Amino acid sequence: MIIGKNLPTTKDNVSAKNAVASKAQSSAQTSKPSLSAAQNIPRTAASLISAAGLPADKLSSSIVSFLRFFSLPLKPQMLADMRRNVFAKQSAQTTQQSNQTVNHSDSQNTLTTTKFFDTPKGREVLALVAAASESKGVELSPKGLESYAHAVDPDSRQNGEGRKQNKEKKEKDSEQTEFISAEVIKKKVFDYLDENPLIDILNKLPCKNGQRWIVLPFDFSNDGKEYKVSMRILIDKDKEQTLCMALDITISSEQLENSDKEKNNNDNRQVFVMEIANEKPVRVSVYLQPGLPEKKHTRFKEEISSLFDIPIERIFVKNNTESFPYESGCGEDLTPINEVV
Repeated sequence: MIIGKNLPTTKDNVSAKNAVASKAQSSAQTSKPSLSAAQNIPRTAASLISAAGLPADKLSSSIVSFLRFFSLPLKPQMLADMRRNVFAKQSAQTTQQSNQTVNHSDSQNTLTTTKFFDTPKGREVLALVAAASESKGVELSPKGLESYAHAVDPDSRQNGEGRKQNKEKKEKDSEQTEFISAEVIKKKVFDYLDENPLIDILNKLPCKNGQRWIVLPFDFSNDGKEYKVSMRILIDKDKEQTLCMALDITISSEQLENSDKEKNNNDNRQVFVMEIANEKPVRVSVYLQPGLPEKKHTRFKEEISSLFDIPIERIFVKNNTESFPYESGCGEDLTPINEVV
């Protein structure tokens, strides 16, 4: 599929790129655990969490899912290290941000970002990107981890990065509505990667499982609403085939009163997950927040079926109660893991 190839070349810092490549090469040469050792690994998330001596909560369960998705060792020590590092990164971010000298507007932006990463959702995003970078053989600084999180999760950009710029843009172009086309989206993605070369470097690195997980963020406004999108693509590196594409979209409206925003958790979130075969979508799962009434599912499925030209029985609409990564079930049949803790 064309979209997975020929990522833009940015003017990256050469030394940083070499350092990342060196770390990835070193990681790739690390010997794999023996079969007997792998057989001794607990199978369920609950047993893994218990063996690691960690709280049986959503974060611990999510970390197990992330380790599985990126084919990282399912060992209690890895689970404990990942959780500890999330809180360490979070603490380092808070300290680093509080020591920075910024003006009032930037202070508000930084404060909101810090608050986001201090929430259960924010910690979950940090765990996801920590697992992703580990799979790519990269150890990110707190700032790098934050940048990767902003690219992966549109909610984090809504709560922090870019809020000041979006406000200024809306004040300047309050009467305009952006025309969105494939070329416009392509330019927005390339502009983002040019401004965030770390994301471009990470996109080019394969994961240890032979796949490549690519993150392409972009934002736009239309009809009084702000759309923040994270396009995540899963590619089989050896076959150069796209396995899955997830469009994670947060929609906010400036027309909502503050009370309405709080009541509706600020934003609407829609996640479209397309499983792909022979460069065509063959199955679409849609996760909605807030959920769509059951009586409206059929009409919604008909619209999706017409849009993607696939049978309606291959379209699934669900309330958004699941965790990252939505694309975990694409491309291969993974052995189920009991994540009820």
